[in-house]
Amino acid sequence: MQSYMPTKIIIDNDVIEKNKDIFTKLGNKCLIVTGKNSAKVCGALDDLINVLDEYKIEYQIFDKIIQNPLMQTCIEAGRIAHEYHADFVVGIGGGSVLDSAKLIALIANNPELEEDTIYKKEWKNNRLPIILVGLTSGTGSEVTNSSVCTTKEGNKKSVSDELLYADIALGDPKYTLSLSYHFTISTALDALAHAYESYFSKKANNLSRSASFAAINLLWNNLKYLRNKDAILSLEQRRQLYEASILAGIAINMTGCVFPHNLGYYLTEEYNLSHGIASALFVEDLIKHEREIDNEYVDEFFNALRINEEDFINVINDSLPDNNIKLNIEEIEKALPRWKGNKTVDNTLGDISLDKIKEILINKFI
Repeated sequence: MQSYMPTKIIIDNDVIEKNKDIFTKLGNKCLIVTGKNSAKVCGALDDLINVLDEYKIEYQIFDKIIQNPLMQTCIEAGRIAHEYHADFVVGIGGGSVLDSAKLIALIANNPELEEDTIYKKEWKNNRLPIILVGLTSGTGSEVTNSSVCTTKEGNKKSVSDELLYADIALGDPKYTLSLSYHFTISTALDALAHAYESYFSKKANNLSRSASFAAINLLWNNLKYLRNKDAILSLEQRRQLYEASILAGIAINMTGCVFPHNLGYYLTEEYNLSHGIASALFVEDLIKHEREIDNEYVDEFFNALRINEEDFINVINDSLPDNNIKLNIEEIEKALPRWKGNKTVDNTLGDISLDKIKEILINKFI
């Protein structure tokens, strides 16, 4: 068993103000990476700018990151950081922004990188220091060594390396209070998927399973509560969701995800389905597959959680929007080669064949 996660994690109320001294140690120029609105709406951007102004740290804002960010956008931002002579990068946002910020910090010191050389990991220099401020409770990007971006061909693809660990991750549950119901449920389902997929990874160990169970225990009652679409979460419930996303991130950082995540990528690319919902669509298929492989191991999962299997699946399915996606055989056949030799699919406990994937897609979408 082995584990490595060098990121310092601080989750607290008023986390930026209480830890403002960390910014003074990183340099005099900062590139702030955000999306268009969320960092402003929740107050995190103002909190950061107040600290930077207090310490007379110059900053430039790059706010072009979208959901399912483009690798080309990261390259653009990295070269801007290079030309600006930024000393460090701060990412403020959900998983898309945090994933992008990690890559931007790397490209800033390797501005010659292009899309193909990034995925081949052909860089020469270290990255800039990275601070991440999470605004959602789902991806766990704060504590992983991976970044997922969309290629020029329109495919979601990840790159992983120890250089992509952030130096510091700051979490403040109040920043998630402004999230819509859709984003709250989608990111919670993403965190839950990370946790249970990690358990069914070939790389799962006692430490990763402990993180998975801890994440699910924090998520479970909140997810049941969120089945009421008029539910309003308290700050304490928001804290639980955020901490759960970090624990689930720690789990997948050790083990990686399994086949539902990559099947979900396809639905996100082709049908613009949010990532958490796309992954959670396949929970029943994962459990069924794992029962065929090792029935006792699945029983251990539900017994440890003290959750009934039927309830587990029903709560997740009740949290999903109506499935209006319709595929035909030709679309499925065309998509199948993408999962041949795919590292996430191959990471599933109990090998899953292309024929099995085809069967799952037919049963669910035809």
